[in-house]
Amino acid sequence: MDRFQLLNLLLHVCVVMVGAGIGSFLNVVIYRLPIGKSVNNPKRSFCFGCGYQIPWYHNLPLLSWLLLRGKCANCGSRIAFRYFFVEALTAALFYCAFIHAIGPTTNPWPQMSEWGPVVVSLWIFLALLVSGTFIDIDHFILPHEITIGGAVVGIVCSFWAPSLMEQETNLMGLCISFLSAAMGLGLLWSVVEIGKLAFGRLKHAFESPAPWNIKQEGDDPPVFTVRIDGEDVPHAWEEIFNRDKDRLVITCEELEVNDRTWKNAITEVTMDVLRV
Repeated sequence: MDRFQLLNLLLHVCVVMVGAGIGSFLNVVIYRLPIGKSVNNPKRSFCFGCGYQIPWYHNLPLLSWLLLRGKCANCGSRIAFRYFFVEALTAALFYCAFIHAIGPTTNPWPQMSEWGPVVVSLWIFLALLVSGTFIDIDHFILPHEITIGGAVVGIVCSFWAPSLMEQETNLMGLCISFLSAAMGLGLLWSVVEIGKLAFGRLKHAFESPAPWNIKQEGDDPPVFTVRIDGEDVPHAWEEIFNRDKDRLVITCEELEVNDRTWKNAITEVTMDVLRV
């Protein structure tokens, strides 16, 4: 094996290692991002069973899970197979993107300036795709950091690597990507707005006056509660208000806000304002 073959082998191994390492970080993103925790604090991963801060030599991508047989080195608690799977999946996807970008060449080094930006851009896309997929599986949401952030990064990457958009110049790659993103976001926005207009307005009339209240404790979001069939039914604030212009209109025989009272009032509640 000559030195070029050795360098090529090392390059392929490094690609797989980078993919597995990014997969390890994506496990942190998948767990922390949807529950509002910082992906950087605490800096090290920890065992859910005993809170043990996992040192680097027990947190080697792929290897540590296999060597420790999927258990915490401190307390023996099970570590879900999915952590290993995400690392392996990301490593495989990164390697496939690398092979696709370099093409059939046996010596990719001279063309690194050409395929390098493409590979990095594809890796960013795949990282967002993997993290977004597993967050959606767990929580049925796609955080704005992934959707909107991904759109912005995609536009930047299209300028950096215009061949992603099958363009030859950076400016054309930027323009095509921006127009595509605008069209896609515009279509989604239109579907949401049309859906709100068609199905978003609901009217509910009670047979008799039903008590309701809005309470907020500390910095937590308010909670709207209404009594239905003798039972108080709470509604999380985000269930009612997703946009600034969403509103709740209630006709009240009597309304009490703090120390003030109104008779036969019509109340309009928005995300952060109550009007009488």
